[in-house]
Amino acid sequence: MGENKFTALLLVASFLIVLGVYPQSVDNDTEKTFYEKYSNWKALMASPKSKFLSDTTGVTTSSYEEIVKLGPGSLPYIFKEISADHNLWYAVRKITKKWFTKDERDKVKNEIVSLYVYWYHTGRKQTPQRFEKLYAEYKGFKSQHRDKDAQETYQKIKDLGIDALPLLADKMSKGEEGLEDAFSYLSDEPVNKDNMDKYSKSKNRREAYVKWWQENKEKWLIKEVEEQKN
Repeated sequence: MGENKFTALLLVASFLIVLGVYPQSVDNDTEKTFYEKYSNWKALMASPKSKFLSDTTGVTTSSYEEIVKLGPGSLPYIFKEISADHNLWYAVRKITKKWFTKDERDKVKNEIVSLYVYWYHTGRKQTPQRFEKLYAEYKGFKSQHRDKDAQETYQKIKDLGIDALPLLADKMSKGEEGLEDAFSYLSDEPVNKDNMDKYSKSKNRREAYVKWWQENKEKWLIKEVEEQKN
């Protein structure tokens, strides 16, 4: 993507923030829980107890972590509020594990909220293409024994965030090896020695992750929802 086009799309993301464009509710229970947790955190930040808390330290509190624990289902509501509360970008990163490159950050002078808004509404639609490109590069480096390049490319795959989970699961279901660590990281290590037998009698990590994904993917997919003005 050219720099001018990238910048223009980020301007659109900025307008979405200003106009308060947000997804429609997709889960009333999750919505209710999110606003309970979010209100608790806002109350903490407004209380006398918070006088020693900055925006940076505020996102490390247990109240903020309760928002993060809601997982991907809370993202529509986070993005509804992020225009008024930029501190929520940190929850987006912790939930999605999506990281931007230095070049991407530099292009927008580190306007991280605009980057996440653009990614949520538009940019992540390119994840399948980016994944396939990176995976091909990774396999190429591995075959050439270019371990350092392979490791760096593997990290880039992980930095695509949880949108890469169905792509990783698909590759593993077809017998592709070496993706287990990326899948485990993005899905918060769901399979361990205590529950391995449930997903794979032969204790095969790849097989276990594929079965786990089939049973749990609805909780991890970032919902595609319509947008509307507030």
